[in-house]
Amino acid sequence: MNDPALNGRRIFNWQAQGPRDYQQWEKDINSLADAVAEAAPIYNHDGMLVWLNDGKLIPVAGVVLHKIIQRYVVTPQLVNNNGTWTCKYLPFVAPEQAVRIMLTAENRKEGSLLARATKA
Repeated sequence: MNDPALNGRRIFNWQAQGPRDYQQWEKDINSLADAVAEAAPIYNHDGMLVWLNDGKLIPVAGVVLHKIIQRYVVTPQLVNNNGTWTCKYLPFVAPEQAVRIMLTAENRKEGSLLARATKA
């Protein structure tokens, strides 16, 4: 989709009903990690996940990753304005457990964001 309203952000739809929906949960975490790695300026700098923001390298931890996700990943919502339908993009709010997994996973298959980040 080449919608100018996306502004370089990635569309993502969380589908798992919860961690007990293991297969979908795993797919969602990996898809979210892919979306973040594609859209956000994150890097593997000497084995550490960092975010290039305003000319500074910021170590990526839980709160920072939540901010990154909300800035670069969106979920679509249909809006009816007096009979005219439009699509509005809302910042995606990731489940805390998903953020922890992306930060602590050992490898790409398990959802590691570090494994997806560009090496710098």
